[in-house]
Amino acid sequence: MPERFREAHGVYLMNGLKGSHWDAFELAGLHKGGRELPLELSFAEYTFEGKRFFTGIARDISERKRAEQALRESEGVYAPV
Repeated sequence: MPERFREAHGVYLMNGLKGSHWDAFELAGLHKGGRELPLELSFAEYTFEGKRFFTGIARDISERKRAEQALRESEGVYAPV
């Protein structure tokens, strides 16, 4: 995770532990090669035999972001005058 997001990520996790919602959110991730990539993170928790368990999923959404950008650009080109 890029340094600039680490504090916010910690706050989000602490809020989740206090019972807040675990809605998915987007942030920049750090590839092992050092480049940034857009990620979508989602978390869930459950209780089993009195113990809390957490799971998290990080999805690379680079392709989604490229498609969204291409759509925005095409809308500008083909917008009615």
